[in-house]
Amino acid sequence: MSEEGVRQAGSRPAPAPQFSKEERRYIALMAAQPRARSGWMRFVNSGVFFAPSIFLGIYGISDASLKITGVAFVTLVISLFWSLAGVFREQRYAMLANSVFAKLQDAISSPTGEDRPIKEEV
Repeated sequence: MSEEGVRQAGSRPAPAPQFSKEERRYIALMAAQPRARSGWMRFVNSGVFFAPSIFLGIYGISDASLKITGVAFVTLVISLFWSLAGVFREQRYAMLANSVFAKLQDAISSPTGEDRPIKEEV
């Protein structure tokens, strides 16, 4: 289908969105990733992160050592706080993604509020 056939009668092409330097860098970073990680891989990565404290705790309980169990608990708490800090670090990228998609939505919407058809590549 030609580009003219995709546009509505009397409509102009949408202006290209004006992305900030940080947004362009985020788009390039996301486009360069080979594929999104599955939920299972994220779980395995988290498991590897918490495994040392879990194994220390199991060893401390089986050995009845309060010191080793205490060290395991402290490492588990530190790991939890570190992963929580990671959530806040990722919030910046979530805000960037929201900004990028809002600008893209503005670019594909017509002035009357109706969505313009998007040309799909075959």
